[in-house]
Amino acid sequence: MMERGEAVALVVRRREPDSAADGALVGMAGPHLLHSEEPTVGIWIRDSLQGLGFGGEAMGALAQWAFGRRGAQALFFPVFEAHEPSCRLAAKLGGTRSNAELH
Repeated sequence: MMERGEAVALVVRRREPDSAADGALVGMAGPHLLHSEEPTVGIWIRDSLQGLGFGGEAMGALAQWAFGRRGAQALFFPVFEAHEPSCRLAAKLGGTRSNAELH
């Protein structure tokens, strides 16, 4: 998908100048189906760093880029209902529940 220009995989790293943690891997995030008006976004944050705001910051940046630069009308963020951190993140970002199925 990346070769066709339909997806981007982004590395999420800590930015803490003058800290040993600067540049450390936090996770990955990325939009898929970039040519769609409703691209799909995904995120993975290291278990040890969940709940510290990194996911919200990464997804907020993706949303700003998708809506501002790509003209997206909505973002599709599939989550497992049993995965509370993802559900909380979607709700925090103003997401609404959809019963859409992926094909």
